[in-house]
Amino acid sequence: MPRNGTIETETVQAMPSRSKAAPADVERQLDRVARLVRARRTPEARRLCQDLLKIHGDRPRACHLMAVTDLFEGNHHDALQWLGRAIDGDPRNVAYHCDHGMALARLNRHAEAIDAFQRALDIRPDLLEVHFQAGQSLRALHREAEAMTAFRHIVRLRPDAFDAWMALAETSIGLKQFEDAVAACQSAVALRPQMAHGHYLLGIGLYNQNRTDDAVAAFDRAIALEPAHHPARFARCLARLQIVYADGAEIDRRRAEYAAALDELRSTYLSGSSSRMLAGALDAVGAMQPYYLPYQGENDRELQGRYGDLVVRIMAAAFPQWQDRPISPASRVDRRLRVGFVSGHFHTHSVWKMPVKGWLEGLDRGRFVTHGYYTQGYRDPATDEAAARFEHFVHGPRTVAEWAQLIRRDDPHVLIYPEIGMDPTVAALAALRLAPVQCSSWGHPETSGYPTVDYFLGSDLMEPADADTQYTETLVRLPNLSVAYEPVAVRLLATTRRDLGLGDHAVVFAAVQNLAKYLPAYDQVFPRIAREVENAQFLFVENASAIVTAAFQNRMQAAFADDGLEWQRHCVVVPRMSMDAFATALSLCDGFLDSIGWSGCNTTMEALNVGVPVIGYAGWSGRGRHTAAILNMIGMDDLVAHSVDDYVALAIRMAKDPQWRQDVAKRVIERRERAYRDPACIRGLEDFLENAVARSLRR
Repeated sequence: MPRNGTIETETVQAMPSRSKAAPADVERQLDRVARLVRARRTPEARRLCQDLLKIHGDRPRACHLMAVTDLFEGNHHDALQWLGRAIDGDPRNVAYHCDHGMALARLNRHAEAIDAFQRALDIRPDLLEVHFQAGQSLRALHREAEAMTAFRHIVRLRPDAFDAWMALAETSIGLKQFEDAVAACQSAVALRPQMAHGHYLLGIGLYNQNRTDDAVAAFDRAIALEPAHHPARFARCLARLQIVYADGAEIDRRRAEYAAALDELRSTYLSGSSSRMLAGALDAVGAMQPYYLPYQGENDRELQGRYGDLVVRIMAAAFPQWQDRPISPASRVDRRLRVGFVSGHFHTHSVWKMPVKGWLEGLDRGRFVTHGYYTQGYRDPATDEAAARFEHFVHGPRTVAEWAQLIRRDDPHVLIYPEIGMDPTVAALAALRLAPVQCSSWGHPETSGYPTVDYFLGSDLMEPADADTQYTETLVRLPNLSVAYEPVAVRLLATTRRDLGLGDHAVVFAAVQNLAKYLPAYDQVFPRIAREVENAQFLFVENASAIVTAAFQNRMQAAFADDGLEWQRHCVVVPRMSMDAFATALSLCDGFLDSIGWSGCNTTMEALNVGVPVIGYAGWSGRGRHTAAILNMIGMDDLVAHSVDDYVALAIRMAKDPQWRQDVAKRVIERRERAYRDPACIRGLEDFLENAVARSLRR
């Protein structure tokens, strides 16, 4: 596989495509052009080829060589024109179709590129380089399963195809198939053990299997081979944040390791480093983030502040023109405030469903102009819905610099990042100053730590009294839940309890959060309930990694054994499901148990949508009080526990008192509408936006 992702040099060299009718001297001149192209002497190649075209007309090979010259020089639109003329003259030439596909791919016209590659493969199905490029375009269109088929076809026929193994690894990581990713990385590393990026990808796969020490060792190897591999340096630090932990002592140990590694990372980049070295770390920003830090259940303000400061300094070194707060936007004929939403989740995702969709629908268009900046390439019906609701909508992917230029050109008064901590492009953009007022929110309910983010848009019902101490941003307590949630329509399937491995006569509690939300400190909740409710069952959903799931199961097994119980009798772990299948599984449960520490929100709403009684827990932080706030909003705060003992007692009562359980379910159905489409939070958001802009004008 070609390392630079191009194939035209090979096709120029291997497929001259001489025309039998062409004079020998013309072919010799075209051979010379091909040699100049391979030597990257494109100006000379272009002049000679243009002379030949003037004298001899549109010879297909000459048109193709002009196209290749344009491809090397980045003139992809011009290349397409020449390739069209070459193909018209010789439609059976594989090289022309290959490079046609390459030009289209470079213009992000990947669907057309795939068609071009397929035309080449119809002529020569044995060209593995073309299978590789088709796979890359399939990946760009988020057709990962088809891309995997292409890459597997290559490595089956050519086990030494390093680039195909690497692409297979990257695609597997994107699909969260981490066992496959690790296997592909190991094959790639065996072929090229001195290639740092192979070790880096291996570390990413191992990290997502909760194999922390193995992952750190892989990142260490990548750094040893390539000291300037900045993503590996960041990943070596961030890998200390595991997905699940064996016990509380392991959380404490890994948190201390992370703090020490973060200090080391800051020292590497901030102690006497040049701005050039800082700017060089741009590709590390967002590649891996401290996503799992808040799952430890602690106040992360100090750690996030240290991390955010480093990221902002890197971005300032890379883009000094965007490090200062812009002056207030100039007056325009349209005097409405321009509000931009920047996200990688304008598709079917909790970030779109919870904060963004309702805000966007409710904002007064007589006072606000809405801009949507969707940083990713994936598209589904929710993307189309978002595009229709925003007055201005721009769809990625683009580079950070391209996004920054585009946003600054739109001159927004306010930028809202619904989450900071998940999308890599958002992580970089939020560290720049692209608007006078910049906000984050609880799409990922954690302080960003970024000095460039002014406000955190939180919920008055969720945030505790002392919540200001948990944010580097100024906390804004929007009314009620802070979101105008619109319930999602689902289709319940014909699935039965037995299909899920549940007992027909069991009292089933849904415990269907991300397994990382279940902290070891609260494992005993489940056996304590089961000890009093012999027929209790708890429904969990597996992690993408079988190793992570097994680690959680081992904890459950130990917790139940401590109470003299068999965990298999009470715990059922099911595969990840589609939205409809998930709603169906919830509907088969007798109750929904909130996760203690990091509460459910979108999942809780989905449980209410199918009429399942919910038991909440009022934690110490905003992210620990999502469900409690929802229950408060619908007037069912009697189902909110304020201690573990209260929580267990509520669950036991729900299991043993079927009449009360039915009454609770009836109240859920009668009152759940109170949590939907809340206009108060929209009015609160509007007031905040106008006041924040007014304050920015006085700076």
